Amino acid sequence: MALLHFTSPGVPDIYQGSEIGDLSLVDPDNRRPVDYALRRGQLDSLDSLANAPDPQRIAGLRALLDTPHDGRLKMWVTWRALGVRRRDPELFSDGGYTPLEAGGTRSRHVVAFARHHGKRTVIAIAARMFASLGVPVGEPPIGDRAWGDTRVALSNLRSNGRMTDMLTGRTIDVSGSELPAASAFEHLPVALLIADAQNLA
Repeated sequence: MALLHFTSPGVPDIYQGSEIGDLSLVDPDNRRPVDYALRRGQLDSLDSLANAPDPQRIAGLRALLDTPHDGRLKMWVTWRALGVRRRDPELFSDGGYTPLEAGGTRSRHVVAFARHHGKRTVIAIAARMFASLGVPVGEPPIGDRAWGDTRVALSNLRSNGRMTDMLTGRTIDVSGSELPAASAFEHLPVALLIADAQNLA
């Protein structure tokens, strides 16, 4: 939900303190004080994770995925998506929106779209409805076992070649007309792909 929130058309907003998961039933009039020290500490640790070598970063992201209720994974996605928006504001304020169709056995569990402006393209892909995905309890919804033949159609995009997933740092081949969901969701059940990410890390 966080990825879709920050990449969909429109201006995203977020209540202070909800950068991490909060399952309490509150509204803006009766919120508790925000624990900024906790969030600063988490953000510092995520900054270290972002700058870690690939194997360490992937292992760290798996740890975030294995402990989703502490909120760090939501903060990671929020922080990385807002970073992409900050570095290319025109793409999100003036760019177009193209829904991408998913196919295959578990296609109804995938939401995907592209934002594009000029020659720049960002693709957001998110998994959904985990409870009915058929993955054993306790197993993360990633990789071939979870996604099988499910894929996202890219044939109506101008962009092709290789893109960087800004959430994992991986480079993904998107030169074909379809992107396997198992490739997009190899390490996390979300992906934020950008064509030229050299200056966006």
